[in-house]
Amino acid sequence: MNIKELLDSNPNGIAIVSLQDLKEFLREIVKEVDSENRVEKEEYYTSDQVMRRLKIAEATLYRWTREKYLPAVKIGHRNLYRQSDVEALLKLRS
Repeated sequence: MNIKELLDSNPNGIAIVSLQDLKEFLREIVKEVDSENRVEKEEYYTSDQVMRRLKIAEATLYRWTREKYLPAVKIGHRNLYRQSDVEALLKLRS
């Protein structure tokens, strides 16, 4: 029986496990978290990239950001835009 099965069968129980079983359990957890993170990774565009991609002026981009028409993600002092949001807006406009 591995650690995951032990936890599923008795979550409040006490068990003595080998270091090898603990290492394997940790590897499984890391692999699971890593695969979840790969799905969630998102590409971001800078303001300049968005303006070129959408063919809009700087004032338009800032107005759209302020009005949440194209939401920005604030990272440090920079506004970045999710690639998925920009591409969706591009589809709407064409």
